[in-house]
Amino acid sequence: MSDKIAISLEELLSVMSRYGYEKDLLFKKQIFSGDRYIFLKNKYLNQSVIIPNIDEFDEGILFKIAKQAWISPDELSTVLNRYRDIFVHPVLIAYMDILGFSNLIEDTSNDNTKLNEVLNRFKDAFKPTFSVLKKSVNGNSTLEGVLDRQVRIFSDNILIYYSCYDEIKLCDDRLFDLKLDHLLNIVAEYQLNLAIRGYFSRGGIAFDEGYCDNEIIFGPALLQAVELEKNYDFPGIVLDAKIVNLIQSQRRNMGDTPFDDLLATYNGYNYVNYLYLLKDFNDSMNHVENNGILKDNWMDPKVKMALESHKTEIEKNLCRFSKEDPKILQKYLWVAHYHNEFCIKYFPNFEKNFVIYSV
Repeated sequence: MSDKIAISLEELLSVMSRYGYEKDLLFKKQIFSGDRYIFLKNKYLNQSVIIPNIDEFDEGILFKIAKQAWISPDELSTVLNRYRDIFVHPVLIAYMDILGFSNLIEDTSNDNTKLNEVLNRFKDAFKPTFSVLKKSVNGNSTLEGVLDRQVRIFSDNILIYYSCYDEIKLCDDRLFDLKLDHLLNIVAEYQLNLAIRGYFSRGGIAFDEGYCDNEIIFGPALLQAVELEKNYDFPGIVLDAKIVNLIQSQRRNMGDTPFDDLLATYNGYNYVNYLYLLKDFNDSMNHVENNGILKDNWMDPKVKMALESHKTEIEKNLCRFSKEDPKILQKYLWVAHYHNEFCIKYFPNFEKNFVIYSV
């Protein structure tokens, strides 16, 4: 192979996952207690691989690892070529930030004590949410070795990248639907977990050409997702027109899509209906707790707590921004109406407990 390359440990683990290799922590404890090596076990075959725990692997080391793993040199060369010759391909990108976060920073007035309070409150709210997100968005490779999923965070901004290379190459609409459904559920869970802790999100989800590795995220899909976040006047996470057109095409061909309930419409925009996760969870628990009979006047305690928190956090922000920033106040009025419409539609028997009557 010409033009020698090296790949990172994360990239190598991503490549190895394509062949069924996962970290074997139990084997490591039995054989070696240090951190100089990483032990991988094939979940399909009775085969293990030991790799050095280093930052970068050149081609000589990679071919030795391939020999251990029963991977042919030609096959490994094909995968490695993808790290040498990067290329754009169809991707889904979600870009989100937090409503009013700049105001929180500006309100500290260069007071480090107040700034640290904001930082710690945000970290306490964000840490469990990000932990769930990280577990769901792993770093597996696609058929051609490009990273399948990535998540990045900076300040209050979060970016989730899903490669659709395999789905488009295989012309498999079903696989694409599953990937989009997974992304929408991840985004909805992220929104919900932050909202009940007082942080409300806005953003965009785009489908176009893009590229991602461990250093960069690049392409029109990223630009479109960022533009979506800037260009509409309500605090939701909006889908771009290309995704909406694909969904509509699927509906014409197949009827309902698996993610219909996770989408809602406002002023012609399709946005993520994150509160629906509570309805879905309540239905599943209702079925379990009541022996398969869905009762109209039944609510799971966790759903009750979440809706109470959602209501309380909206009311706090309505009160705050009615005095501080009329522009942001309008956005929280929209969130209040969204909350009310959801409660009236899905939990009419509990309307008086959760509706915000001040709007």
